[in-house]
Amino acid sequence: SIYLQGVLDGTKTSAGPYQGQNGSIIIGSSLLSSTSFYGYIDNLIVTTRAKSASEILVDASVVVYFSFDGSTLTQDMGPNQLNGTISNAAAVSGKVGQGLAFSGSSSSYFQAFGFYQLGQSNKPFSFSMWIYPYSIAGGILIQKTATQSGGGWCYSLMGLTSFGQIVMLVYTSGVPLIVGPILTVRTWTHLGYTYSTTNGLQMYINGQLFGTTGPASWSSSSRIDWLSIGSYISSYCGQGVISGVPYLGAIDEFYVYRRELSASEIVALANP
Repeated sequence: SIYLQGVLDGTKTSAGPYQGQNGSIIIGSSLLSSTSFYGYIDNLIVTTRAKSASEILVDASVVVYFSFDGSTLTQDMGPNQLNGTISNAAAVSGKVGQGLAFSGSSSSYFQAFGFYQLGQSNKPFSFSMWIYPYSIAGGILIQKTATQSGGGWCYSLMGLTSFGQIVMLVYTSGVPLIVGPILTVRTWTHLGYTYSTTNGLQMYINGQLFGTTGPASWSSSSRIDWLSIGSYISSYCGQGVISGVPYLGAIDEFYVYRRELSASEIVALANP
């Protein structure tokens, strides 16, 4: 079975097993042809069993998954092992197992690097996370930056207004945004953020579609980007209606996908 971008592309049911005892793997060229591959590859893994379709879809589309339940708080439990870094944040009881709590200071945040898809204009992506705010008087939840310190192409994509409303933005002409409901203090709330040019930004609250911008383009850095959670890495990140103060509260089960999730997939993530 051959999968392309996580979706079954072709299959041959009469294919028999490999008959040799051992053999070499040649990458980039062929013993039978003088033509060589010209381009990049990454994250090559050989698994000695047939993976399921759902496993292949995870391999193809989950960029990171931070459960905060690994051997370290910063361990990426997804297929790419893009481990993060923590500054002045601590483990607490989460929605599932452990979560990560921020103190509400500018030095309290979580960062991860390696987000190629987020750096490409008009490419689809999705976020999924649980939050447990100790205060709803503003707070930065997700910032995307082209550098670790926030220089250039710096966007705040999700956060709280000073009134406690959840806000999600997509950066393009006019900066379309969705302002959601006022959140409840010390209550776990699931947030889903999906983007494609066809549907634009869509906001999900506890698995239910709250609003959409409609079709929208996306302008990005053409770099491999950073994500920061919990505090503003740069004050020049265009918070807009998001109150530009650090987040005081906990998060858990943070996913980044390189595709637009469906409504049913968001529902599944909101019901762990």
